[in-house]
Amino acid sequence: SVLTEGAAIVQYLADLKPESGLVPAAGTAERYRQQSWLNFIATELHKMYSPWLFHPEYGMQAQDVARKKIAERLVFVETHLAKSGPFLMGEYFSAADAYLFTIVGWSAFAKVDLSAFPHLRAFMDRVGARPAVREAMRALGYYPNMAARVLAAHTTRVVGVVIAQLTNPFNAELAEALRGACERVGLVPFVSPVSDERGDVLVAVRRFLQLGVDGLLL
Repeated sequence: SVLTEGAAIVQYLADLKPESGLVPAAGTAERYRQQSWLNFIATELHKMYSPWLFHPEYGMQAQDVARKKIAERLVFVETHLAKSGPFLMGEYFSAADAYLFTIVGWSAFAKVDLSAFPHLRAFMDRVGARPAVREAMRALGYYPNMAARVLAAHTTRVVGVVIAQLTNPFNAELAEALRGACERVGLVPFVSPVSDERGDVLVAVRRFLQLGVDGLLL
């Protein structure tokens, strides 16, 4: 037999691995809370992104209406994450988070502006940084379009790192530690090695500012 409907498929897959903790036990209040989120994502978000924003032949007016309605629904998600996050079910990652991450991940392609939703953007970075999620994306050959993400979220998620003399073992270790710290929170480090000359440092800083990085480490 064939199982259809996203919410049912997500829950079925999670139930195949109960030890993963992705879905609460049957009959518990938490189980029904998660079902509520799965249904909300399926009916209020999934069906608004697709088909309306994936078919330009529907026209700009239809797409603008869809984006407005999506934004209204994302306000609800943003408010919940701000109050009860960091995940939809509170402190732990669940199947509902995986579904939300997938659907909201269409925002860059669909030109849905996420700049007004800081908690949702942090959620996307948090989920995207999970080792299992990163491994799944690598297995699928999925690489986010960073240019599109910048336009949608009004943030580059890039941190410029200006560091002198990478041939120095201490500085090389420091650069590697900064890289790991950035990647763990969903940031992209961009290291610019320079000499000890003040002019070289200023040139590197100006270049990073022109690129619109979100932060600088000197």
